[in-house]
Amino acid sequence: MNTEEVYSLLEKYYDGRCSDEEEQILRMYFRDADVPDELEAEKEIFGYYNSTCVVPQPSNGFEERIIRSLNKPDSRIKALRNRKYIYALLSSAATLLLLFGSWFFFVRKTEPNDTFRDPALAYNETMKILFDVSSRLNTGMNAMEPARKARNTAVRTIGTIGKSTGMIHENLKTLDYFQKAMDIVSSPFEIKTNKK
Repeated sequence: MNTEEVYSLLEKYYDGRCSDEEEQILRMYFRDADVPDELEAEKEIFGYYNSTCVVPQPSNGFEERIIRSLNKPDSRIKALRNRKYIYALLSSAATLLLLFGSWFFFVRKTEPNDTFRDPALAYNETMKILFDVSSRLNTGMNAMEPARKARNTAVRTIGTIGKSTGMIHENLKTLDYFQKAMDIVSSPFEIKTNKK
């Protein structure tokens, strides 16, 4: 068999258009013949197929049993149908509950009971509540006093470190000028020593 025929049969085989006889020809070709290098992968594939056992034929009545099981109503299908009805019922109940809650919240909204008709009494009650809130906030601020002191100490310490760093930087500038002077003074000696 020439290589073009093999390629043609392989194309039919991979497209699923190959007959049983053509497939058998391919199996025999890859089992017996020395194949070109480009067909080594196919030789390994067909070698694997040849080495595996033959798939047994289905028993008598196999297809009929499958068709009967497909046509028979299953309890799982009934359970799925029941589940659909339950989901529909629950979603309807949730929708009704949501609508009733919205109606009650928006439509049936009544005037609060704690309003005052007398402005002086309302002012006095407001001042009482604000004074209570203020005293509670002050109590909270007093509890924060140690944290405020620690923060102030940290700020002072960082300021001292910043001043020390500035002084060190200024002293290093003086040393930098001294280093430049040393470089200028030592450079003529280096030139003379390099000439020797």
